[in-house]
Amino acid sequence: MKSVHLLKPLLFSCAIFILLFANCGLLDFDNRPTKSRMEGVWQVTEAYDEDGYSIMDQIAFPITAFHLSSDNTVISTAGPMAMYLVYGASNSKFLEVVGKVDQVFNYASLN
Repeated sequence: MKSVHLLKPLLFSCAIFILLFANCGLLDFDNRPTKSRMEGVWQVTEAYDEDGYSIMDQIAFPITAFHLSSDNTVISTAGPMAMYLVYGASNSKFLEVVGKVDQVFNYASLN
Protein backbone atom coordinates (compact mmCIF):
# COMPACT_ATOMS: atom_id res chain seq x y z
CA MET A 1 0.00 0.00 0.00
CA LYS A 2 2.86 2.38 0.80
CA SER A 3 4.49 1.80 -2.60
CA VAL A 4 1.31 2.95 -4.39
CA HIS A 5 1.32 6.20 -2.38
CA LEU A 6 4.98 6.80 -3.24
CA LEU A 7 4.47 6.01 -6.92
CA LYS A 8 1.95 8.81 -7.54
CA PRO A 9 4.25 11.66 -6.37
CA LEU A 10 7.14 10.14 -8.32
CA LEU A 11 5.10 9.99 -11.55
CA PHE A 12 3.85 13.53 -10.94
CA SER A 13 7.41 14.77 -10.41
CA CYS A 14 8.59 13.07 -13.61
CA ALA A 15 5.73 14.59 -15.57
CA ILE A 16 6.52 18.08 -14.26
CA PHE A 17 10.22 17.62 -15.05
CA ILE A 18 9.45 16.60 -18.63
CA LEU A 19 7.03 19.50 -19.14
CA LEU A 20 9.44 22.08 -17.73
CA PHE A 21 12.62 20.91 -19.44
CA ALA A 22 11.31 19.49 -22.74
CA ASN A 23 12.37 22.66 -24.62
CA CYS A 24 15.57 23.11 -22.67
CA GLY A 25 18.89 23.13 -24.51
CA LEU A 26 19.99 20.17 -22.41
CA LEU A 27 17.50 17.94 -24.18
CA ASP A 28 18.16 19.41 -27.64
CA PHE A 29 19.78 16.67 -29.70
CA ASP A 30 20.14 18.78 -32.86
CA ASN A 31 23.37 20.65 -32.14
CA ARG A 32 23.59 22.37 -35.53
CA PRO A 33 23.78 26.17 -35.42
CA THR A 34 20.68 28.16 -36.35
CA LYS A 35 22.30 29.34 -39.58
CA SER A 36 22.69 25.74 -40.79
CA ARG A 37 19.16 24.83 -39.79
CA MET A 38 17.72 27.75 -41.78
CA GLU A 39 19.45 26.84 -45.05
CA GLY A 40 17.10 25.68 -47.78
CA VAL A 41 13.91 26.82 -49.45
CA TRP A 42 11.26 28.56 -47.38
CA GLN A 43 7.76 29.23 -48.70
CA VAL A 44 5.68 32.13 -47.41
CA THR A 45 2.37 30.53 -46.46
CA GLU A 46 0.81 33.33 -44.41
CA ALA A 47 1.15 37.10 -44.48
CA TYR A 48 -1.08 39.70 -42.87
CA ASP A 49 -1.35 43.48 -42.93
CA GLU A 50 -1.43 45.64 -39.80
CA ASP A 51 -5.20 45.13 -39.54
CA GLY A 52 -4.90 41.35 -39.50
CA TYR A 53 -6.17 40.72 -43.04
CA SER A 54 -4.42 38.19 -45.26
CA ILE A 55 -2.36 39.70 -48.09
CA MET A 56 -1.37 36.43 -49.73
CA ASP A 57 -3.52 37.06 -52.80
CA GLN A 58 -1.58 40.30 -53.37
CA ILE A 59 1.98 39.00 -52.81
CA ALA A 60 1.91 35.39 -54.01
CA PHE A 61 1.96 35.09 -57.79
CA PRO A 62 1.81 31.99 -57.76
CA ILE A 63 4.29 31.46 -54.92
CA THR A 64 6.53 33.53 -52.67
CA ALA A 65 9.66 31.67 -51.58
CA PHE A 66 13.17 32.32 -50.30
CA HIS A 67 16.27 30.18 -50.83
CA LEU A 68 18.86 30.67 -48.08
CA SER A 69 22.31 29.34 -48.97
CA SER A 70 25.34 28.49 -46.87
CA ASP A 71 27.34 31.33 -48.46
CA ASN A 72 24.85 33.95 -47.11
CA THR A 73 23.09 34.22 -50.48
CA VAL A 74 19.35 34.84 -50.55
CA ILE A 75 17.44 34.14 -53.77
CA SER A 76 13.72 34.82 -53.72
CA THR A 77 10.57 35.30 -55.73
CA ALA A 78 9.41 38.02 -53.38
CA GLY A 79 9.08 40.88 -55.88
CA PRO A 80 5.38 41.49 -55.15
CA MET A 81 6.00 41.12 -51.42
CA ALA A 82 8.84 43.66 -51.52
CA MET A 83 6.66 46.09 -53.48
CA TYR A 84 3.90 45.69 -50.89
CA LEU A 85 6.33 46.27 -48.01
CA VAL A 86 7.91 49.34 -49.62
CA TYR A 87 4.89 51.02 -51.17
CA GLY A 88 2.11 49.66 -48.99
CA ALA A 89 -1.30 48.54 -50.11
CA SER A 90 -1.66 51.05 -52.90
CA ASN A 91 -4.14 50.13 -55.59
CA SER A 92 -1.67 51.06 -58.32
CA LYS A 93 -1.78 48.58 -61.18
CA PHE A 94 1.76 49.65 -62.12
CA LEU A 95 3.19 48.36 -58.84
CA GLU A 96 1.22 45.14 -59.14
CA VAL A 97 2.41 44.52 -62.71
CA VAL A 98 6.05 45.38 -61.94
CA GLY A 99 6.06 43.02 -58.97
CA LYS A 100 4.56 40.18 -61.01
CA VAL A 101 6.91 40.73 -63.96
CA ASP A 102 9.87 40.66 -61.58
CA GLN A 103 8.67 37.37 -60.17
CA VAL A 104 8.14 35.86 -63.64
CA PHE A 105 11.73 36.71 -64.56
CA ASN A 106 12.90 34.99 -61.39
CA TYR A 107 11.11 31.85 -62.56
CA ALA A 108 12.43 32.17 -66.12
CA SER A 109 16.04 32.24 -64.90
CA LEU A 110 15.33 29.40 -62.45
CA ASN A 111 16.03 31.64 -59.47
